Amino acid sequence: MSRRVWVAIGLLCAVAVYGIAGFMFIEGESFFDALWTTAATMTTVGYILKTPTTTGGKIHALILIAGGVATSAYAFGVIVGAIVEGQITDVVGRKKRMRKLQNLSNHIIVCGAGRVGQQVAHFPGRGKRTLCYH
Repeated sequence: MSRRVWVAIGLLCAVAVYGIAGFMFIEGESFFDALWTTAATMTTVGYILKTPTTTGGKIHALILIAGGVATSAYAFGVIVGAIVEGQITDVVGRKKRMRKLQNLSNHIIVCGAGRVGQQVAHFPGRGKRTLCYH
């Protein structure tokens, strides 16, 4: 995975930890209740059973909504972008390789061009062109 995907995942986790810690300390919720409230807030599904009761908790929830939605949108974009970019690169690269292979004639292709492969590829006087991929 690319660095940007890991950054996006890290940001999501950081916002979740911020949300959980805030609800535990401001609202006095248990870890599981704070996790539940944070998940409901970040995913914008809303509060079903429990809403913040203190002004501090409500302010914390507002910050968490903004941060959670923004971070989730960023992470979603980065992850979808990485998937699409990888698929496009794979398709374009495959077509390019196939075009090169179809245009070859009278060639020797050496796979695994290490020390011995280099010697085979550069053997003089055979009259054929060799492609070497390192």
